[in-house]
Amino acid sequence: MIGVLLIICAIAVGTSVTIDTALIGPSGLLEQSKLGYQLISILLIGIVFSDMFLSNFWMRAFASKTDKDLWIGCGLASFAVFIILLLISSTGFIAAWAGVWTPDEYGGLAFFLLLQGQSAWVVGFVVVMVVALSCAGTAPAPRSPLFC
Repeated sequence: MIGVLLIICAIAVGTSVTIDTALIGPSGLLEQSKLGYQLISILLIGIVFSDMFLSNFWMRAFASKTDKDLWIGCGLASFAVFIILLLISSTGFIAAWAGVWTPDEYGGLAFFLLLQGQSAWVVGFVVVMVVALSCAGTAPAPRSPLFC
């Protein structure tokens, strides 16, 4: 479900947003910096260690019959998470290069400023995607026979 929503939202944003190529160079987003590399490493470490507390990570570890199966399962899951994060995080670049976000504004607004120019159905899909992504790592609490 998340994959379908990501594809629909990526197509909608890709067809409706025009990137001003004159803003790419002055934005400074493509320049190398020590902070950029630090943020990439912090993101990688944060994702790896937060996965250690999710039940789906441990289900994959205990359900695998061999080490090869575990590497394949974790590799496929890591690739899927990388693609999802790449698509979601690229909206900041798109917002800056489309001219709807400037570096003097709070960076967390870039995605939402990009959504302002979208139609209502795209915003609806994004709301569903955000809810699905926020609920993906949670599992319902087991029911106790005392509280049925």
